[in-house]
Amino acid sequence: MIKKVNPFFSGIAILTVLGFIMFLPLDKLIAEPDFSSFQVEYIILAIKMLLIFSMSLVLIKRLNEEALSGIDSKYNWSFKYLNLIPFYLFLLGILGFINKDLSLIDFSNITLLLFTCLLVGFAEEFVFRSYLQSIFLKKYI
Repeated sequence: MIKKVNPFFSGIAILTVLGFIMFLPLDKLIAEPDFSSFQVEYIILAIKMLLIFSMSLVLIKRLNEEALSGIDSKYNWSFKYLNLIPFYLFLLGILGFINKDLSLIDFSNITLLLFTCLLVGFAEEFVFRSYLQSIFLKKYI
């Protein structure tokens, strides 16, 4: 079935849907008196990234490409030490805050920011590396 999918048109369709999701006016759903403008912005971004992530996961499962996209559990990851790279980068980021006054920063804002940043990464990886790359590989290899 995936051999019949045109990667070019599929890419344009995905980008169109991504643009539609990113321009959804979700700011009217969240009351600003309850949250700061920073929190509203990142809650909306998190909702949009969850929509994109869910859409990609559905497309991957529909095309039955879990193995090629890297989310099939029967294939083990043999280079587990590569997990240390994000932790190293995170540690470098944390070290940049040594000797800074962080008493004015709200912990919920930091948590929301970290959660949203993780969602952006997962959504991007699932759309481009898992879904679109699977289509290109199956079509042209």
